[in-house]
Amino acid sequence: KFNIGDLPFGFSLTKGNSDFSLWSTWRASQMIEMQGSIRLSNATIQDNEQASFPVDQLNLQLKLQKYQQQWRLAIKNSTLSSKNITAAVAQFSAALEINSAGDLTHLALNCPQLAIEPFSNIILGNKLLPKKLHKQLKAMTLQGEVQDLLLFSNPEQETFSINAQLANIKTHPMDDIPGVENLNLYIKGSEQHGLIQINSPQLKFTAPKLFRKTLNFNHALGELHWQHTDAWELSTPLLEINSDYFKTSTKLSLTFPYKGQPAFMDMRNSFDIMDATKVPLFLPTRILDKEIVTWLDQAFLGGHTTQGGILLRGSLADYPFIQAKGVFEVLFDAQDVALHYAPDWHNLQGVGGEVRFFSTSMDININQGHINDSILQNAIVSIDSFSQSDFIDVTGDVKSSLAHAVLFLTESPFKGLVTDIDEVIDIEGSTDVHIDLKVPLGEQA
Repeated sequence: KFNIGDLPFGFSLTKGNSDFSLWSTWRASQMIEMQGSIRLSNATIQDNEQASFPVDQLNLQLKLQKYQQQWRLAIKNSTLSSKNITAAVAQFSAALEINSAGDLTHLALNCPQLAIEPFSNIILGNKLLPKKLHKQLKAMTLQGEVQDLLLFSNPEQETFSINAQLANIKTHPMDDIPGVENLNLYIKGSEQHGLIQINSPQLKFTAPKLFRKTLNFNHALGELHWQHTDAWELSTPLLEINSDYFKTSTKLSLTFPYKGQPAFMDMRNSFDIMDATKVPLFLPTRILDKEIVTWLDQAFLGGHTTQGGILLRGSLADYPFIQAKGVFEVLFDAQDVALHYAPDWHNLQGVGGEVRFFSTSMDININQGHINDSILQNAIVSIDSFSQSDFIDVTGDVKSSLAHAVLFLTESPFKGLVTDIDEVIDIEGSTDVHIDLKVPLGEQA
């Protein structure tokens, strides 16, 4: 058994084979410096609380110094294997300061490069964390790489300073925290303020409590700033996210007040949609009414939009602001849209117009379009409330020949009545038809 004395978080080697070359310097009967190499195999390390950590193989090159209450450790070209999992460290240094009560008062870390997954797996494999934290880390299956890490912290004063890059970060969703893949970040800041730069090609975003499928983005580029004064504030002057189907840019401010007050968001977003059929992929269907989701899934059969915008301002606890305590609005122009607005009715083709979502309502104001050879004019498709409406309202005017008007009705819920008339009467001429429909949502349709 080999004990190492007053090292912080003291430990002992209870079994195993070792081969080491160490040089040490002592002063006043205390070691103040040690350097060299250590090799362990088939070993077990035990801490002060008798918790054991198995070591298959350890190759360690280190330099350890002590000055008063501070320890300084430098490691290079070292590997650790535990339970058939191997992690490598090319270069790492740390400084710890411990007070007389054994509490950590200062911490400094520096690491040019570190793969996260092997160390995460070793920690999980040996259950080194409290149960709740262990369960969370296991669910996230954290992967990626830390680069150019520089961290200073004073736990007693709750201060810190950090500078680091995170590359190719991948996590699985865990509770309300979404999962990501191919996330690249640069972080610089302190407990008072800082920034996060995002530059992530082929980013994937998984939030099963919001979206049915993983969202795939070609690129995410921008900056997030944090600031801590009387509240925490997260903001971005510009965040661009692009996919094969849309382009979007966002300006956002999100404030988290103290004392349990709800978060406040001020967001302005602009977007272009190249393929309207893909819109349902990016809708937060998990928080929308089931009948509305069904309608949206089937509604857009083609088309594109330009110069769309989203405005959201208010306390998130009041969303979607039915009582007018905030604003939620989506507004965009649509071109060449094919719209399936109701079962058993002809689809609208070549639709152009303005689409507006406001609070829990939707209005599609159509200024052009056609149904087969019939011309559609001044039409409106609307839902008064996503949460309360039982019907979709469709109104508008149609210019058509009588023959096409009859054809339109023969392929509608009125086909039984109109077919009998069409079989005995040969209809010619033109007509103007005013449509005023209430189409049931969901199971009533």
